[in-house]
Amino acid sequence: MKSEAKRKTVRHSKSAKMTEAQKKKVCKDVAEVLVAAYPGYLWAVNMNHRMVSVKNLDLSGKWGFQLDYGKVGADMHKIVMAGGEILERYKMKRGWVDQDAIAMAKRDFTGAMIHDE
Repeated sequence: MKSEAKRKTVRHSKSAKMTEAQKKKVCKDVAEVLVAAYPGYLWAVNMNHRMVSVKNLDLSGKWGFQLDYGKVGADMHKIVMAGGEILERYKMKRGWVDQDAIAMAKRDFTGAMIHDE
């Protein structure tokens, strides 16, 4: 039993109807996985119906990614890979945040970081 508690496994219902508490748990788990994979970055996670929406607020509050939780489920590897893809689009490295790179990045007139085109 003790070893089961130590492992980071994420199990949630894939049914169409999820309670608000279940949705909050999914968002919390997704955020924890992203922070563990890419520490120091500011991740915003939201869930609407079965769609998990993720944005990196260090880069832009406008762009991010959405994944259908019904299809992704507890496969956090896909979420980590999508988070890394967002970082790379903004020419940021995967792993620990580089605050100097964020401070020196090109930005538009609103202050949002400019991503690759």
